[in-house]
Amino acid sequence: MINENLKLHEDSVRKLLDIRSKIVAHIDTTYTDKSVLKANSISPNDIRDLILTVRESYYMVLRYLSLNTQQHPDGAFAESTLKVLRKLKT
Repeated sequence: MINENLKLHEDSVRKLLDIRSKIVAHIDTTYTDKSVLKANSISPNDIRDLILTVRESYYMVLRYLSLNTQQHPDGAFAESTLKVLRKLKT
């Protein structure tokens, strides 16, 4: 089930990894930020959906292992999502 849920976001993950590799990690300096972002267009909604799917998968694992989420309040996930979306607006 987790694999099926995450498989839907395979393209988004590929794009994010490419952006990270070429812009954030500066592995390939032959690309400009603009060209990398244009080649890997991804919307804030795509990122939000990916984060929510990962979050749900995380909770599925916790339930399967009979663990609780006291150490991981929902606010942490929400705050991470908001930070990513704010950064995309700039």
